[in-house]
Amino acid sequence: MPYDIDFEVCVVCLRVADMPIPRMPSVRRRCAHCHAQIWVAKGAPAAPKVCLKCATGAGASAIRRRKSEQHRLHERRQHLH
Repeated sequence: MPYDIDFEVCVVCLRVADMPIPRMPSVRRRCAHCHAQIWVAKGAPAAPKVCLKCATGAGASAIRRRKSEQHRLHERRQHLH
């Protein structure tokens, strides 16, 4: 299911720890944010995959912090050029 986290579209997936057996054909991947094992449905969009914990609650604020840090680095590089 695609979500928009801080203007970045991503696919939110369940963690392997939360669902040992997926309900649909899936493959194991790693969360793009916390690197926990997640189930990604076969045929999922090519957007970044994040676990439900990172997409909601404290995880979402951590993603926003990371994106703002990337934005600051980008501005710094543009200023140097």
